[in-house]
Formats: sequence, structure tokens, C-alpha cells
Amino acid sequence: MLQAIKNILILLLFLCGCQTGNNESANLANPPASTTLQDQTEASPPFNLDLHLENYQKLKLKIAKDQREIKNRTDHSPESKLAAAENYMSQTLVDSIFPYWLGTTWDFNGHTERPREGDVACGYFVSTTLRDLGIPLNRFRVAQKAASDIIYELCDRESIKEITSIEKLLEFLETIEEEEVLIVGLDFHVGFLIKKQGEYYFAHSNYIDRKGVEIESLQDSRAFRNTNLYVVGSLTRNERITRSWLD
Repeated sequence: MLQAIKNILILLLFLCGCQTGNNESANLANPPASTTLQDQTEASPPFNLDLHLENYQKLKLKIAKDQREIKNRTDHSPESKLAAAENYMSQTLVDSIFPYWLGTTWDFNGHTERPREGDVACGYFVSTTLRDLGIPLNRFRVAQKAASDIIYELCDRESIKEITSIEKLLEFLETIEEEEVLIVGLDFHVGFLIKKQGEYYFAHSNYIDRKGVEIESLQDSRAFRNTNLYVVGSLTRNERITRSWLD
């Protein structure tokens, strides 16, 4: 129980740090309406799976609408449009999509595409959330790759680092930008690494004790440290993925 309360406090701190930028790029599209963990915790309604899935479907439709609006803007330069897409993808994935998946249970063979209904393995959590964000990919083909191969499939090669110790990884993380989202492949696991307000978080479908989808403080994540190799690539500083999202 104490650990569960601790995890909720970590997530509240993480989600409350989300801010909408006020620069030209961020103003190209309003951030999506989302159901955050904080909203759920304060209201504490009985969980309604049907409503949860209905709202998730509405979120995906809104993402598709926002995609079209950003793509079709004619009053901004291509560079501004690309920056807006990058900002939107990062914010929407972390602030809107992840909260719906929290609590979805883990199974080695789990491949649900409906958050909180069924099980999801770590690779399918990565590929399904990215597909729902609007990135064109085959979620089965991506999820069935080895963890490191997922990073090479999705990320620009110049952004990919192979790091052999947690100490060297932490040194590297000092160089990434605020709000940046990375994809990290471990020996037998994969997930997202997010930098927010100078802190680092690991979003993944946790196989340890079959906990399932959660966002952990990096320093508290046993799964993140249980590896001999970190293969790290940037998702949100990734022009190839961003252009594919716009197109």
C-alpha cells in the first residue's frame, strides 16, 4: 500500500509539471483534452471501462484532427510546422495517452490495443501508444523486434547511443533537452524515458511482479537498472518520425 501511494505521488508530480509552451510553434494547435491521473485521483469515481475506452477513442479522433490542422496550416513556415508537430507529439504522448494506459496489466504475450482491457507486453506498449499518437507503423512488427532493434527501427541513427553503465547513461541524460522523450532498449525490455523539470522518468509495461504500465522515477526503477546495455534514441528530436506524422 505504501508503495502504491508513493507511485501515485510520483505520477502526480510528473503530470503536474506539464506545461503548454507559449511560443509560435506551440500555438499551432491547442493541447488535447485529456484525463490525467490527478483528475482521476481527486474525483475518485468508480472505474468504468466502457467510458474509459470511449474517451480514449475520442482522444484518438482528436489527435487525427489536430494532425490535419497542423499539416494544413499555411501561415507558418515548414520549420515552424515541424517544431509544432514535435512539441504536440511529445506533449500528447506524455500528458494524454500515457494516463489512459496506466494500470494496464503486463503479460509476456500481451498485445491489447485497448488500455486497461487485457494485457500488454513492453514492446506492444511502445508500438501501440506510438500508433495511437498517429505515427504510421505496424505495431505487431515493431513490438516483436528485440528491444534494441525497436530503437533502430524508430529513431534517427545519429541520435542513437549504446551505453554500458547506468553512470555513463546518467551523464548522457544531462545533455538532453527538457520535455524530451527517448526510447530505451534494455537487454530484454523497452520503454520511454522522459525528462521533466530536470528529473527523469521511465514509462513502461513493468514485468517485475507483473505490475504493468506505470511511470516510475528512474532512480526507483528496478527494471531500468536490470540490464547490461542501454540503447537510447530520441523520439521527439527525430525529424524522420515527425515528418511521417505530418505526412
